[in-house]
Amino acid sequence: KKLNPVRRRALDECMEGFVQAGADLPADKKARMEELMGELSQATQKYSENVLDSTNKWELVIEDAAKLKGLPQSAIDAARADAAAKGLGTDEKPAWRFTLKAPSMIPVMEYLEDAGIRRQVWEGTAAIGHGAEHDNTDLVWKILRLRHEKAQIMDKANFADHVLAHRMAKNGKSALKFIEDLHGRVLEAFQRETIELQEFRADTLHQSTSLLEPWEVAYWAEKQRK
Repeated sequence: KKLNPVRRRALDECMEGFVQAGADLPADKKARMEELMGELSQATQKYSENVLDSTNKWELVIEDAAKLKGLPQSAIDAARADAAAKGLGTDEKPAWRFTLKAPSMIPVMEYLEDAGIRRQVWEGTAAIGHGAEHDNTDLVWKILRLRHEKAQIMDKANFADHVLAHRMAKNGKSALKFIEDLHGRVLEAFQRETIELQEFRADTLHQSTSLLEPWEVAYWAEKQRK
């Protein structure tokens, strides 16, 4: 009671953290909570590792300079240096290496004229953590199950209610309402801007208006911005 407001708030936050971790649970539920925390820690860590490993594994090596048309010189130089660091290409026959990391990927998606290469890069990003040895599908379901059980032990309807209990949203219903309200507010502007971008591309290419593919949006948005 003698603590000043700042120290009192710090104490309350600390205590709430212990309660959310299961400190007030009976012995049997507390033991299960400890098991859940351990399983969740391992599952989420493995999920992150799969994302990182699959991101790092992907690469696109280009040996034809003509395919780099549209890229800023800085992006071309960076790709050349990246390839050289991997022992790819020579002074006589250079190579350019692109990855899914933002400094490499974003210039490709915004500036590269070759739509086929942009599609390859987009498909690479869509496949992060999916397929082969870095697949996260089973981990997603495992994490959801463990989180739901954790919420049930803490007497919450779902994990959203549990994790948001001491945050501004307070519960999952409130958070979802915020998202749905935001969606309603931006939808009209989003649809208008999408149509404008489709029409801009159609006018530029002298074609009829059609839907944009995912790997076309950033490229044409940048052209429209210019």
